[in-house]
Amino acid sequence: MAKLKLSDTFVEIEDPEKIQPVWIDVVTEIRDASGAIAISLGTLIADGDGAPTVRVCSRMRMSYSAAQSVSAMLNDMLRSLSPRKAKAN
Repeated sequence: MAKLKLSDTFVEIEDPEKIQPVWIDVVTEIRDASGAIAISLGTLIADGDGAPTVRVCSRMRMSYSAAQSVSAMLNDMLRSLSPRKAKAN
């Protein structure tokens, strides 16, 4: 089982339900939620039977410190992409 270091402690990472990945097309919500950050993400559904819709597929609540960590990791990853890859996505 994988472990993650939090401060001076190692904790085990569990994935008992094998959470399925989802494709994110839009951010449907981002707000301060009484001391936490609330983010909801959606996927675009365009099946040809009418107007496209966005289905919320993930709702996350995280501490400010977790949000700062996610932001820093995403910024580092995006900076490391070549300009060609960044423009393609």
